[in-house]
Amino acid sequence: MENSREEKKPMFLGIFGIIRAAIELPFINPSFIAFTFITYLPLFCIMIIPKLLFERTRLREALLQLEQLSSHCNILISITSWLLNGTIRVGIVQISELITFLVTVTVIDSASTIYKAGAGRSIGVRDLLRNSFRDRWDNSFLVYIVMYLLSTISLDAVLLYGTAGPLRSLRNDWAPPLHFFTQVGLSFVRDEFSAWWQVALVVSVLEEDKLQFDAFFTSAKLRKGNRFTGFVLMLLYFGWCSLPYLLRLKRWSFTSGVAYAFVDRGLFCLGEVMNWVACTIYYHDCKNRQTWEEVIAKED
Repeated sequence: MENSREEKKPMFLGIFGIIRAAIELPFINPSFIAFTFITYLPLFCIMIIPKLLFERTRLREALLQLEQLSSHCNILISITSWLLNGTIRVGIVQISELITFLVTVTVIDSASTIYKAGAGRSIGVRDLLRNSFRDRWDNSFLVYIVMYLLSTISLDAVLLYGTAGPLRSLRNDWAPPLHFFTQVGLSFVRDEFSAWWQVALVVSVLEEDKLQFDAFFTSAKLRKGNRFTGFVLMLLYFGWCSLPYLLRLKRWSFTSGVAYAFVDRGLFCLGEVMNWVACTIYYHDCKNRQTWEEVIAKED
């Protein structure tokens, strides 16, 4: 009986298997490369606009002139300058988040379609685009909003602890290393929860019967027994996203130019694509594990 089970047992991917499958997926179906380029191009443009607008442009010069005039004229000009600056930045952020949601949903759906089809089937760009646009935006959008709020609040909490934590103000010899390790521990906890809510978004896209918060409960159930894999994937994603900030801390001259902004945003988009491809494959791996456990439970 045990030998029969071992022969029927599917091959689970694990950490390195998921990473390898995520890297191989664009080459299994080259249409995915063109598809992601088309879908991520608007996001890339909306993210590069602030760098172009506030580097050396007429708009930035106009804002500076308004600020200079405010010191000689009345307070109304100063308020107008502040409102114009803030409106532009807030508007760009909101449009960026909306586009991020749309391209994330399409990447998840297309990556799942290609992964399930395997290497023997070629899927064109038109088919990927047609399959991605379905009547499921409302459910996934609510999950995305919750995920965005949880991600933002948790990241702000970790950063706030790093700058104003209770151990930071102490002058003992043991306080700095303890503060560092506790902040690293909090970051690890956030990465663990990041895998939970990112898989929840994948569930909301691929399982249309899971409504709103059901996706979070399903994600927690799917990841049971396979959480470490999701944690490592989130750790790698966090490391990829942190690389540009680490380069800026060195204050190298090439990190302040427009050309570097193009490279930086391009690498960010690449990291986003590979992150959601890996999360989608991770979801399927968890799904296969859950199905196998249910088969074993029925046989017993």
